Amino acid sequence: MDPNKELESIAQPLSARVTRAGLRSLSEPERTAYLVWSFAHELDNGGPDAFFYNASGRFAEQTVDALHSIAARDLASALEEVIEGFPDGEVPDDQEERTEALDDAARDLEDALERLREAYEDKGPERLRKATLRYWQAQTGGTPAE
Repeated sequence: MDPNKELESIAQPLSARVTRAGLRSLSEPERTAYLVWSFAHELDNGGPDAFFYNASGRFAEQTVDALHSIAARDLASALEEVIEGFPDGEVPDDQEERTEALDDAARDLEDALERLREAYEDKGPERLRKATLRYWQAQTGGTPAE
C-alpha cells in the first residue's frame, strides 16, 4: 500500500476522535501518527504557514515530540525554531490568536519558516510517512489492515 494512503487510513479515524474528545484521548502511538500525518498534510497543501494558520498549528509543541519519536530530528529542530519565534516562544491554542501572532511575527519568522520547508523537503514526505509507519508498527505490532 502507498505510505500516504496507509498513514491516512490510520490518521483519519484519529482525527475524528481528536475533534470529539481532544488530543489526550489518543494513546502515544496514535498521537504520534496523527500529529505527523496532520503536519505533513498541511505542509503538502500549503507549506509551513498553513500548518500554523490551520487547526493543527495548536499542536505545534506536541508535533515536535512526535517528530522526535519517529527520529525526524532535523525536522523537529526546524519546527522548534519557528515556535521560538512566536511571542514568548509559545504558539497560541486559539486559531485567531495564532493567526494574529503569525502575521505579527511574519517578517521575523520568514527565514525559520523557509528552513522548516527545506527540512521537510530534505526529509522527503514519503520518507517521513514511512518512518511514521515503522514507528506505528513497532509500537502497536500492527498495520491498519490488522
